[in-house]
Order: sequence, then structure tokens, then C-alpha cells
Amino acid sequence: MKSVHLFRRLHHFKALVLVSLTLVMLGAFAGLYWLNSHGFAGRWSERIATELARRGIHAEFESVRFSPTRGVIVKEVFFFTDETRQEIYAHIPVLRFDVDRGKAFRGELQIRRANMEDAQLTVPVGEDVSLQIDDLTGRASVDRHNRLRLEADRGTLGGMRFQLEIELDSFQLGNLPDGLDTKTSSERRASFTRDLLKELARWSFPADSPPLLRLHVKGSLDQPTGIRTTISLTADELMRLDYPMEDVHISGELDSRALTIDDLRFSDGGGQLSLQAHYDLEDRTGGYQGSSSIQITDLLRNGLQDDSLSQFISPHAPRLNARGKFALGEAGIRLSAIGSLSCNHFRFLGIPFEKINTEFSWQNGDIYLRNLIVKHETGELTGEVKLKDDLVQYRARTSLPLSAYQPFMKEKSGLERALADSKFTSESRILIDARGSIQRSNLRDWDATGTFRVENFFYNEVPIVLAAADFYMSPLDYIFDNVEAVFDYRAHERRKEFDGPASGTVRARQIHFDTETELTSLITLKGKAWPAPLLQLFIPDTAQHIAETYRFRNPPYLVANGLIDHRNPDTRTDILTEVTADGLTDCNFLGQSVEVSGLSGKISVRHRQNEITELTMEALGGRIDGSVTHRSHPDRLSVRLQCRDLDISKVSTTYDFSTVVPGSLTASVAAEASRDAHDDGTGNWGVEGSCQLGTCSYNGVPIAGGSTRFAIGPEGYTFTDGKLEFDYTDYILRKRYGGPQRANMQVDRIQHHRENHTTDIANLRGSAWPGPLLRLVDSKGADLVDEMFGFHQPPLISTSGRADHGKPGTGTLLTSTVKGQGIIDYEFLDRTLQLTSASASIKTTPHRQEVKELVFGTFGGTAGGEVTVTSTPGESTRIEAGLRWDDLNLSEIGRKFAFEKAAQGKITGRIDFTTLAGRPDTLNGKGVIGLRNGQLFHVPIFGPLSLPLGTVLSKEFSHEQARDASTTFVLKNGVAFTRDFLTSTPSTTFVGEGSINLVNKQVDLTMRMNARGLLGLVTLPLTPVKGLFQFRGQGPLSKPVWRSAPFTQPAGGRAHPIFKTPSRAQIVPER
Repeated sequence: MKSVHLFRRLHHFKALVLVSLTLVMLGAFAGLYWLNSHGFAGRWSERIATELARRGIHAEFESVRFSPTRGVIVKEVFFFTDETRQEIYAHIPVLRFDVDRGKAFRGELQIRRANMEDAQLTVPVGEDVSLQIDDLTGRASVDRHNRLRLEADRGTLGGMRFQLEIELDSFQLGNLPDGLDTKTSSERRASFTRDLLKELARWSFPADSPPLLRLHVKGSLDQPTGIRTTISLTADELMRLDYPMEDVHISGELDSRALTIDDLRFSDGGGQLSLQAHYDLEDRTGGYQGSSSIQITDLLRNGLQDDSLSQFISPHAPRLNARGKFALGEAGIRLSAIGSLSCNHFRFLGIPFEKINTEFSWQNGDIYLRNLIVKHETGELTGEVKLKDDLVQYRARTSLPLSAYQPFMKEKSGLERALADSKFTSESRILIDARGSIQRSNLRDWDATGTFRVENFFYNEVPIVLAAADFYMSPLDYIFDNVEAVFDYRAHERRKEFDGPASGTVRARQIHFDTETELTSLITLKGKAWPAPLLQLFIPDTAQHIAETYRFRNPPYLVANGLIDHRNPDTRTDILTEVTADGLTDCNFLGQSVEVSGLSGKISVRHRQNEITELTMEALGGRIDGSVTHRSHPDRLSVRLQCRDLDISKVSTTYDFSTVVPGSLTASVAAEASRDAHDDGTGNWGVEGSCQLGTCSYNGVPIAGGSTRFAIGPEGYTFTDGKLEFDYTDYILRKRYGGPQRANMQVDRIQHHRENHTTDIANLRGSAWPGPLLRLVDSKGADLVDEMFGFHQPPLISTSGRADHGKPGTGTLLTSTVKGQGIIDYEFLDRTLQLTSASASIKTTPHRQEVKELVFGTFGGTAGGEVTVTSTPGESTRIEAGLRWDDLNLSEIGRKFAFEKAAQGKITGRIDFTTLAGRPDTLNGKGVIGLRNGQLFHVPIFGPLSLPLGTVLSKEFSHEQARDASTTFVLKNGVAFTRDFLTSTPSTTFVGEGSINLVNKQVDLTMRMNARGLLGLVTLPLTPVKGLFQFRGQGPLSKPVWRSAPFTQPAGGRAHPIFKTPSRAQIVPER
């Protein structure tokens, strides 16, 4: 384009000089031609000027003289542009005409040629504008065949050398025009010349090596259209502005119709520009073709002050081939071109490229690039580009890396952020099919529409196999439709741990980033993907929390909508994600990992707040529904959960409860939790809340409901204001005896200390069956209580103290009171005793229950004492007791134990013993027992004794009853031994000794009788000693066999009570 413009100006420069020289020389020849006809007579100088003026050539001469040796010499010739003679057209100091000297001496004047040496021509072209031609040396002649020859051997124009040769046939002075030019042409020429001078002012060359312009005009004036002008310009070095050109050569031809440039070429030291052109002078149009291997960018920048390609930098010159057309008009040049361009290893806008190839067309400054191929180390661009005025429009398919688009990105724009957060490897690939526009004056004013596909890259450190979408982008908006992303999970910790899928796919209807508001909107983003990597793309802080809290073993199904705020703070962020998990998930809940299945819910992410609503999952053996809200800075958690049928053993194991027991939990929980953050980012959670229990079971104990407030922290957990309602519908004692189906317990506080594994209980109180209550903490103890005591109604119970769940649990100390509200069945000697008004205080220490202040009623009397039960692990339960009883009704005892005869009397006594539970052979101890106002022989063990007594005693005495009796005994390994049994009737005294084996229910007793008074006299014939008899009973405890036996002297001899006359039998007082 610029080269053609240069050619046009050079052509006008040549034409102007040629016309000026021709007119000057023709003006001189016209005057001389007149001289040849009229001689020198009169004022011939004026006459010559008048004749020239008649022909439109206005000139003045200072003098005209003839020299025999040099010819006619004309001095100080001035040519004017018009008859006003105000504007000098040319000034020639001296013109010399060679003449035929012989004819001159004969008075005839015949000019052979005109010579001009070292002339200076000042050619005015407008106000204060003129062309200055210096050192002009040349000659002109017209031969006898009217052939005009003009030769300028040398001359300078602005320091440039030029040579001129003109050969014109059929030269006739009469053929000269009546005037030099029209006013319009003069003005046009002046305007052009001014432009030409401005252009020439931009050119320079070394003073010692000026360029040379050669012009050769040839033709016939009677055939002007046939006149040809050959043009040649050569220069060793030319410089336009700051652009140097070497070995410059221009050659061509001008005729009446056209200007042809046969060769225009120059070198920049590394490459060459070559051009051919033609120009139609009549319709002012032309065409050209050429090629270039020069650094076009240097030419544009330094030679034409055009920085349009300033960002195109290459050590290798581009290869350019072009052809086209142009037209000259009043508005300037109209240019079109088509061609091709190629270049290797260049940088454009700072981005390195390997190669560019394109075909192009140019139309009046508008550029169209087609079949464009730009290659990069890691990709390429193909397509087409249109440039019109300041607007660049394009359609391209590209695999260039994102870094290639850096120049089009505003600072902190969406693309710049995307590039900064992206990482590409040798396996990465980017494919973009786009169309759009760019403003050349502002590369960051652009828009683009199309599709993209990016493969094998990282974004925010998340590996992505594929990202694809339709898009519309501009510096203000980035809109992505029909988005698809495939994540690479091969290195994901969840995938490696649980052998999950190697990839996951999500799709979005639209993702829209608004650069002004700095908001990204998500519309229907859905798919199966691990949430943490997905959120890492948009909100990394939230992603970290989700990754720590919800560890999905398989990618869940997600649907997300909302806004992401990229400002800090992100107060406008509002994302709602629906999650449906397939398989198991490990949730970090209240500091512990909980395995859940069937997880679903809606996660709302806002500024410093994540809220889960419509939460439902299978966890801890049951189902959990509700909502969880997490707030950060500081960390806080709000929980609203409905739990159904949770497995208490799993809850206990998960949250490190002191004991793990079976059971189910149904409850509604409302809690608030907070975490005290540490400098390293860790921290401990503290929870406070309330709980409403539904139907539950704990360690086999059905619970109808309850409520409590609770607090959980790193040091343990606390329950306050607790209420517990037991469900006794299927409890065996209730079914056996009747009673309420519900019973309630309350507690002021239960506090568990995690560090030392202890639980403090403050004022646990209420009405409950002891067995189920005790089973909550001690199944073995509960079994023993249920086995030994059959409460007809729930007693009143209160408990306070501490339970130590560690080993050996030495810190346990519980104090309880029990007050029966009805009958209590107690198993004793294969019989069920009924105890009434029972009460006791119980002290519980490790493996030990101490029952004190025991009071109860039975058999019409009262009993009480103390009992200690020790349950050492791995050993049998040990029972220690000290019991007493008062005024027990023997008749009731007889009925209970099925005496054959009704017995009467009151029994009082005491026993102190130790034994192992269920092991009567371990029973050891001692005791005392007495009968008052009773009938001893109606007692089954003594009943059979009446038969041998009847054979000894007369009928009158055999019906006497032993109404009082007493004895002490010792228990050894389940056998009771006595040596001091004593009873009497009005006529006899009985003493006894022997044993009762409680293990095999056998007796071996010896009874001695001393008949007193009349009975002694009656029985005297029967015994060797007055009134002394002896009997022995052996056999089953329920019915021993008594026989008479020879009397043997008891230990102690005559001092034994049997030999004394005893007083009435006494009840042995309690020791």
C-alpha cells in the first residue's frame, strides 16, 4: 500500500520536472525560432517576449547577444505562470545557443542546439512553495527532420541526481498550446507538489552517495499517445524517516495512457522487496504484484510511522506475496490487494509463536485474512479475520494455550483469573471454535461467541479431564452455556481409599460471570461428582470445610444453583446444592466420624454460613432427618435433628461413651455448637442443646420418652433437667403382678468426664422398678435384683454420686435410697417370701453394693439389717449380711412352708453370714433364734419327734407342747451346727445338738430329754437314770426320722443343763 503511494509520488515528481524543463527549453526555442525568421532588428528582446506571450509563454530577458565563438547568449531569463507576471515559474541565469557561424556572419541565424550549464531553476508551485533544481546542465536541439532532442546530463533536486533524455519527432512550434495550463490544473499541480515536497522531506540519503533518477522520453508529437517515458531510479542507500533501504532500484515506463513499474526492489540487509505495477492515467486506476522478504514491521514502524504491527516481532522476516488494484481520486488512493503471508518464529503481543501462514485481501484499508494458520508450540489457530476501520472481526478454530489470550485480558478480569488459576501440562489441549470482534485501538474491547473444549488441565489444583461449553465472552461478561466438565479422580483420596470411579461428570445449563459486579451465577449445575473438588473451582474455602465434613465414598448426585461472590468479603454468595448420595458417606459430626448411607439434603452456602436443610440419612443404625447450619468466624453449628431407631451401641462406640450397650434411640435434638479455634487451625467443639426422646430402648430397657438439656465438650458431656419415662408394658414383674405401664425418673444432672471416665449423678429420683433402672448401667446387677426381688410396684428411688467407668473403676461411689410402695417377693428356701414396707439405703462402690438401714415386714413381723454384695469380675458374687427379725408369725411360716400341723408362736433371731450367690455350700456364719409362745413339735423338723415321745411318755404327758425354744448356731460350708438347743414343756426339758445340711437338705440331730416331777417318776422304770431320755433324728430336712437312742452323757458331764432343773425356756437376746 505504502509502496504504491510512493510510486505515485515519484511519477508526479518526474512529470513535473519533465514539463518544467520542456516548457523552459521550448520557450527559448520559440524565441529563437522567431529570430531565425526575423533576425535581431529593433528591440528584438521585447518582440521575442511578445511572441512567446501570444503563445501563452510569459517570459522576460535581461539581454540577448550574439558571440561569434559561443553563439547566442541569453541572460537572466524569467518565466511566469501567467500574464500578470507576479509568480515566477522558472529562472535561468544563462542560456547558450549553438548557431551556424558561417550563416551568422552572412546575417542568417540557424540554431543547432541550446545549452544550459549549472543552471538553477526555481519552479514555483504555490504560495511560498517551489521546487529548486540546481546544477542543471544539458542541451536541446531540433534537427532538420523536426526531431527534438533534450538531454540533461546532470542536475540535482533536493540533493538527488537526475538525468534526462527526450527524443520527440514531428516537433513544430505551432503545435505548442496557446497556454501552459488551466487554472484548475495549476491549482491541482500546486497541491500535489506541496504534498510531494512534504513527502521528499521524509527521505534522506548519504551526501556522498545520492540516488540517480534517469528519465528517457521518446515518441512523436504528432502522435502524442505514442510517447513513452522510461524511468529508472537507483540508490545505494535511501532512508525514509528512520527506515534504511539498500540497493534501491526502480524502473518503469510512462506513456500517454499508463505508467508501468517493471521493477521496484530494495533490500533491508536481510531480505528484499520486489514489486511490479501499472497505472492508467486516464481512469486513474492501476494494478500491481510483488513479493517481500524484508522486515515489514520495521518498514511500517520506522519508515511509515505505522505501529499497527508493532507487537509483531520476529527475528525472521515474513514472506509476503501480493497483487492488487488501486485507484487515485480526489479523496486519495483506493487500494485493493490479495496475497499470502508466512513467517516463522515470531512473537505477537508478547506471545511466542512458531509460524503463521495466511492468504489476505485488502480493500481501501479493510483487510481480510483467510486460510489463516498460526502455530504455537502447544497448539494452533486456523480461521479468518476481517479488519475494517478500527474493528477486527474474526472466526477461528484454535488450540492455542490460554496464555496466548493474556493481552486481551483486563487486570483482575475473569479470563486473567482463569489463567492464573489454571495449570497446563504436556498432555493439555485447548480447542476453541469462536467468532467475535476486537477494537484495534483497544485490544481489551472485544467479544467472542463459540464453543470451547479444554482437556487434561488443572484449575484451582483440581485435575480436569475435559471442560466444554458454548460461550459468549466480553470484558464485561463471561457466559458459558451447555457446560460439561469431567473430573479426574484417579488421585482423589476418597477414590483410592474406597476404589471409587476414576472420573465424574457434571453439566450446567449456564455459568455467567459478570466482571462489573464480580458475581458468578450457576444455573442448573448437576451431575455425579465429589463436592469438594467441584466447590474448589469456585469457593475454595467452603470446599475445604465440605471435604473435612462430608467424605463421600462415591460421588453423590448434585444439583446446584445460585450466586458466587468473588469480592472479599463474599457477602453476596448464595448457592443452593441438592445432594443425593449413592453409597456410604463418612460425616464429621460433632468431632467424630459417622458412617451414613442414603444421604440427601439441600446445602445452602452463604457468606460464612453453610446450611443443610431437608437432611435425611441412614446413620448409627437408624434414620436421621433435620437441618444443620454451620457458621464460620467463629465456627458455630446449629443442629435440628429427628433421630429414629438409632443403634445406641453404635452411638456409644462413635462418641466414646464409657460403656457400650445395645439399644435404640428415637429423639428430637436441638443444639448449638461452637469451636474454640487454635492457631494451627484445629479446635474443639462444644455443644449445648436439648433433646426430646421418643420410643427407645437402652441395654434392653424400653423407654417411652423423656427430655433433657445437654452439653458436650472436649472434657465430656452433661445432661441436666433430665426426665425419663420407662415403658413397662412387657416387663415381667408388671405382667406378673400388674402395676403401671409407665414410670418416671428425673435427674438434676448427669455429668460425664471424658478424661477420667467418670460420671457424676446428682439427685436421680423417681418411681421405677430397680431392675430396669439398674440395667441402664449394670446388666449383671440388674439380673441379680430381678432374680432376688420381685417388686409388685415400682419403688421410690433416689441416687446421687459418681460412677467410675475405667479400670478398675475405683472412683465409683453412689448413694441410693429405695422405698417400696407395695409387696416385694423374695426367694428363700425354695419359697417366695413377701416383704412389705421395705426400705433401704444403698452404697455402691466398685463391684460392691452395701445395703444399709434395710427394713421390711414379713410373716407378721419385721426384719432388717445390712447386706453387702460384691461382684468381682471373673468371680462369683459374694454376699455378706447381718440380718435380724422380730416376732415373725410361726403360723404364717407354717403355711408358707407347708407344715403338716398348724404352728403358732413368734420367732425372733439374727444371722450373720457370708456366701457366694447360688452356692449354698459356701454359706458360713452364725446366728441365734428363739421361739416364744409357739408349738415346737408342729415344726416339720421336730414334728416326727412326737412319735417316739408318745411311746415313752404317758398319754397325759405326750400332748404337752414345747412353747418356747432357743438356740445358737454356726454355719460352715452350708451346714448349720448347734450345741445348745433348749426347749421345755411343763414336764420336760429338751436340749439338742447336731447339724442341718442346707446343701443336700439333710439333718442329723440329737435331742435329750429330762422328765421332771411326776413324769420323772413315771418314766423311771424306762431309764437307767431317773427321767433321762435321748432321741436322734436323721434324714430329709422336710421329714426326718426320729428314733429313741441310749442316753449318752453330753459334753460337760453333770454340769450340762440336761442334769439341772431348768427354769422356763428363755428367748436368747440379740447380740
